[in-house]
Amino acid sequence: MFEHYKPLRNFLRGHDLWSGLATTYCYARYLQFGKALPEVLLTPKLRMGASNISAGLWGHLVEMLARELLINAEVRGGKRFNTAAIAFKAMSMIHTLDGKSWASHSSRSNDILLQLSRIAFKQFPWLGKLTNGELTRYHMIYGHPRVAPMIEAEFGLSSTELFQIVMLLMPRCWSARRLRWSFCDRPNPPCASRYGL
Repeated sequence: MFEHYKPLRNFLRGHDLWSGLATTYCYARYLQFGKALPEVLLTPKLRMGASNISAGLWGHLVEMLARELLINAEVRGGKRFNTAAIAFKAMSMIHTLDGKSWASHSSRSNDILLQLSRIAFKQFPWLGKLTNGELTRYHMIYGHPRVAPMIEAEFGLSSTELFQIVMLLMPRCWSARRLRWSFCDRPNPPCASRYGL
């Protein structure tokens, strides 16, 4: 199993963590909130208006890419992880690894329900609204010692303060069609320009 994982690990070890997280942040904003992507993160298919599925941009792969970057990317130094070619190569490697690990799993069942639950794990979280459990999970990720300084630099708040504000605003966000705040209209987050996006 480790032999299947090594190419992905080695690829990500050569890249910068912070530009990688900024890239996954832009893709997550695009998938969840329809925010425009920086030009460097567009593939030819996305540029031509193809669907996310046709372009190969899946929410679960973006989420798994963020996890793998946290585990393997360089905290200091490394090549910038700030183009569509690099991001889609890494997501393709994750997708391939998923298939290889599933195929070589010794206790894998031929039960169709097991196959369907595997598909549901990938897709269902990206089809519905956020829940309190998911927000708590994000809070724990943002509170991680490697991520917390980036959150504080970006928002001027600790991850706990940001989490409290999100929890206070959540009912309003769900009931309002659109919040009339200027930061909702920004095409790209401030961190994007810092990392070449």
